[in-house]
Amino acid sequence: MSFAVAPARPLTAEEIQRYRDDGVVMVKGAIGASWLRLIESRIEKARSDMRMPVHFRHESRVGGELRAAAPPRILPRPIKAEREARRRPGAPSRLQLLGSGWTNLRAAAQLKLRAKPLALQQTWSAQAPAPSDSPSSL
Repeated sequence: MSFAVAPARPLTAEEIQRYRDDGVVMVKGAIGASWLRLIESRIEKARSDMRMPVHFRHESRVGGELRAAAPPRILPRPIKAEREARRRPGAPSRLQLLGSGWTNLRAAAQLKLRAKPLALQQTWSAQAPAPSDSPSSL
């Protein structure tokens, strides 16, 4: 798995297919290296344990302000990337690809992996990077 910054324009069908084939997570804006390592490890664990795509969306803005210190959480939701891209072609920052599924990073007070069965739930707050390494403004 690798990470790439989403372009400021809508993704083309060819880009979507290439990112799906390569297993690239699209991320708009700068995110520190420790965030990427943490996110990547949790996505891989979720995909392995659930045997399904993990869907998450980057929602770091609240009321027009970036919540830089707010960590993300992963929510499993299998949704077709092509359908989402057609529905919101002008919002690449909210549409990030992970293999054949999408990923949604949602601002939250604590990091939690939400999946079924409940035994997969775990809190990440102890592993969260320092606020200085949190997502920066776009």
